[in-house]
Amino acid sequence: MRRAALVACCLAGALGAQDTGELENPVPDLFAGLNALTLSEELSAASLRIENPGPSEDTRLDTFRIPWHTTLALGKSAEVLRLDAALGAMRARDVLRLDTPSGLAAVRQTWRLIGCELRAGLEYTLGAGFLLRPTVSGGLSWLENEADYNAAAELELAPFLEGVVVNWDGFARSCSAGLALERPRARAALDWGVETRAVASRVRVFESSSRTQEGADTSQLALLRAELGAPLGGPASTFTAWDLGLAGIQLAGMEDESVLGFDSFLELGGGLEFRLSERYPRLRLGLAWLVGDGVRGYSLGLGFAP
Repeated sequence: MRRAALVACCLAGALGAQDTGELENPVPDLFAGLNALTLSEELSAASLRIENPGPSEDTRLDTFRIPWHTTLALGKSAEVLRLDAALGAMRARDVLRLDTPSGLAAVRQTWRLIGCELRAGLEYTLGAGFLLRPTVSGGLSWLENEADYNAAAELELAPFLEGVVVNWDGFARSCSAGLALERPRARAALDWGVETRAVASRVRVFESSSRTQEGADTSQLALLRAELGAPLGGPASTFTAWDLGLAGIQLAGMEDESVLGFDSFLELGGGLEFRLSERYPRLRLGLAWLVGDGVRGYSLGLGFAP
């Protein structure tokens, strides 16, 4: 079943409120969903195509994320403090087309989001190689919408949408709590790894060029990942290891879960670890295909190997 995404959801809510005079507020929903997607650990750089119904064009959404993390031993304690930070950016483009008394109306939009997040967690060592990691995080994001209309949309839609649902920008802060259970795979031999993680986030739009869009909403992310990998080549080899992985990701908890046009997808991919020089750390290049109900795309990542 196809669901309207981004522009279609927001504009439908606004247009459906014309007769009652009460404008629905989809922006906290949208902020929560886009924030979770942009800062997700699973996507370094991704390009998604989200299906829209009817004559509207499909949404094209691109994300880019720069991650960082470190671990600190806590004295004689068995626990390890892990710190993660991320800076992410997103751009989405789509066109909504609606039949109106003045003809076919078209609203062409571009959404942009820039966000950052800092996360801290304690790693507890369990039996059989498993780790338990509860985390807390906080973040700040900025979202902007730019739109233009054709003649029919200028006449029929602009009076209800301008400055309220389109052509506006705002800031949001977020706080999250998560729990992960992970078995990291061994790097010295053929081995498997598995991870399951759940994260609940609260996003509040606290400043916006349209006060009607301020408010709060929640999002939830659940993940199950399995991977297999092994060393590759000898000590002098440029390529040092390979891995294959499969992950299922569920985004939920938003008041209107159709706001993104999808709420789950599968990620299937792999990676190669390589070393450019003995003086530098190993790098990992990864490529994954993303597919779900109403969404498809790919993710490409380059970073330091574990």
